[in-house]
Amino acid sequence: MRAEPMSEELWRLALRTETLPPADHTNGFVLGWQRALLVEPAPTDPTERAELLGWLQAQRRRGLRLQALLLTHHHPDHVGAAEWLRARLGLPIWAHRATAERLPFTVDRLLEETPLLARGARGEPLEVLPLWTPGHAPGHLAFWLPWAGTVLAGDMVSTESTIVVDPEDGGDMAAYRASLRRLASLGAERIAPAHGPPAPAAPLLERFLAHREARERRVLAALSPVPRSEEDLLGRAYADTPRALWPLARRSLRAHLLELLGRGLVVREGERWRRTGLEDG
Repeated sequence: MRAEPMSEELWRLALRTETLPPADHTNGFVLGWQRALLVEPAPTDPTERAELLGWLQAQRRRGLRLQALLLTHHHPDHVGAAEWLRARLGLPIWAHRATAERLPFTVDRLLEETPLLARGARGEPLEVLPLWTPGHAPGHLAFWLPWAGTVLAGDMVSTESTIVVDPEDGGDMAAYRASLRRLASLGAERIAPAHGPPAPAAPLLERFLAHREARERRVLAALSPVPRSEEDLLGRAYADTPRALWPLARRSLRAHLLELLGRGLVVREGERWRRTGLEDG
């Protein structure tokens, strides 16, 4: 585990997790001090859990007072220590309703888009706004910290890879793109993803939106009036992607196809897809 301050009231904790490569860590965040929140209680590894607990206990001796554990979404590399820490620290777990429905443990509070209150080292109020950002996961939450000019983005973006949108796990490409646009509208200075270091917000969000638009163009170009299998479309639309990543790419391909289906641009015939020739609008 690596702990580094992003500001006086915001710490990033790089926690080793079993996540999708090239990432090998999930970032947890401690925000506030006298009344603080821990976002992304991630690790399942006993050693990493012990290091996280030891760090939190050391900070408690310095005055840190945690009030809750916050989940961005239900994936195992984001919630691996949640129940474990609840049992040891007596902290409640807070998450979106759609996340709670997908977890093997109970959630103590269902979060909506109502501001939460943390407090800094001098007792100053620090507003934390949960933002429902579905697409990667149905109950995905980002957390907007106006006082830090920072949005904690979970798996909406990454500074190490692209993001998989898997319809079989509740992923929705149209919702994902809408959520990216919503985050871009905040005007945040900095975005802190769950995987990789923080980055300037606007360029990273623009890059992820542009990537999805470019991939959609490739998917449309791979389609024809003649029905094609997903395997055929994968080889055409993801020819620029290493074959080792094709199993993951196929999930996002399906998400793009379902979005295009909803817009009337493709037709599904059994396990094959064809283009309709219609244009948007």
